[in-house]
Amino acid sequence: MIVRWAMRLWVATCAAVMVFDHGAYAQSMEFVTVGNPGNPADFRHDPSGFGRVDYTYRIAETELTVGQYREFLNAKAGQTDEHGLFNPFMAFQGNITRIGSGTVEDPYTYWPPEFDFSLDALPVNFIGIWDVARFANWMHNGQGDGDTETGAYNHLDELLLTREADARYFIPTEDEWYKAAYFDPAKPGGPGYWEYPTRSDSSPTAEPPPGLDLVNGSANFGTFQLTPVGAYTHTLGPYGTYDQGGNLWEWNETIVLDDQGFFGLRGGSFDNIYGLEASHQDSYPGDLENPIMGARLAASVPEPSACLLALVSGIGVVTFRRGRHDSRK
Repeated sequence: MIVRWAMRLWVATCAAVMVFDHGAYAQSMEFVTVGNPGNPADFRHDPSGFGRVDYTYRIAETELTVGQYREFLNAKAGQTDEHGLFNPFMAFQGNITRIGSGTVEDPYTYWPPEFDFSLDALPVNFIGIWDVARFANWMHNGQGDGDTETGAYNHLDELLLTREADARYFIPTEDEWYKAAYFDPAKPGGPGYWEYPTRSDSSPTAEPPPGLDLVNGSANFGTFQLTPVGAYTHTLGPYGTYDQGGNLWEWNETIVLDDQGFFGLRGGSFDNIYGLEASHQDSYPGDLENPIMGARLAASVPEPSACLLALVSGIGVVTFRRGRHDSRK
């Protein structure tokens, strides 16, 4: 009985829950595991060959949120914002306002408009890929006052996005993102790829959350407004992600046009159905920040020895939550 309890606690400790334990408004980031290493690539479309990943990894269950990014700004952009982590347009269309003058006596602080903390559940927009890379470094280094310039990516000042071998949190590659969105080891007829990240080959229904389409799924497109992450509780991707179709376009770290610094984007956004399907690849300069672009992090799989050490020493933080119900399972 004790052994069984210990194993359950070990699993919970190593579950994909990252708790932001710095700052007054602690956020959490939950991850799902993407297994089935060595899966076949998808050759249905042109361009093709996406989706094969030869290792197990994790990807965030939801897009990066306003609340998570505010915590990052409050930790790293108080007295200066030399890397432009805050985009002034966030105050108008991005659900983050800045107060203060950026001095020691009057540091910048970042809040939701009119102190409406329900906005923290929305995905954050107006972030370029360099902002996301610095967020990943901050995560890699333990948040708080963790460094933004080294960790998962060590050459950001040279505009090089090269993932380090020991990166703990990072921007997914196009293949990592694509696999999590479209590859289903349990697809009827054998392992394969769906056309939409809602476990369907037909378009999901554009409707308010939680959504009623239990066949093709529901998603936020054509609504012209953001919805809280994970709000479509009946619509999950093959590995348990939410909103990989619609809400915001999501950056990936794959360079599509090397000579122009264009990085990949996938998933479409709230404005229309364009981009939700697997056949659609897009790319833009990494410093582009606009109202329809956001991000989702990925992460390495923790070493069992590290999890066991955390369990034995009692220093691990375990977050228990009631799972969402997927009516289509």
